[in-house]
Amino acid sequence: MKAKFIVIFLFLTELFLLTNCKTTRLVDMYDFSAIERAEFVRVCTLDTTTNVNSIKHINPDEYKYISIDPAEFLKLVGRSKTAVLKFISTKQVILYGKGGEEYRFHFSEGCGGFKIIGDRNASFVVPKKRVEEVKRMLTAE
Repeated sequence: MKAKFIVIFLFLTELFLLTNCKTTRLVDMYDFSAIERAEFVRVCTLDTTTNVNSIKHINPDEYKYISIDPAEFLKLVGRSKTAVLKFISTKQVILYGKGGEEYRFHFSEGCGGFKIIGDRNASFVVPKKRVEEVKRMLTAE
């Protein structure tokens, strides 16, 4: 009888530990301490003749670069957690580091998720209470 309780206890303990694994946050994966500037890439014209309105498929001459505060941007998205996402990117933020590093954040239409294109190609979900602030930042002129 004791053996059954021990087995059940060990099973529940392992189940508890597996389900309580914390997901990785953006600030835990990347070191943004050397970021000196950030730009939001606004697309001036979207190609309405095709269904692909991804920022990757638009002529670079149609971009407009708008400077944003990197500290404020990182404050908004820094606590974002990793997730498996699939979307067409419609907004882009580029962070530039002092040593020539460049981080490209590709955002979904509603700014609720983003991918960082680069060595890890990680996807993140923006905290729900920050989504509206990120959306406001990425739609301001």
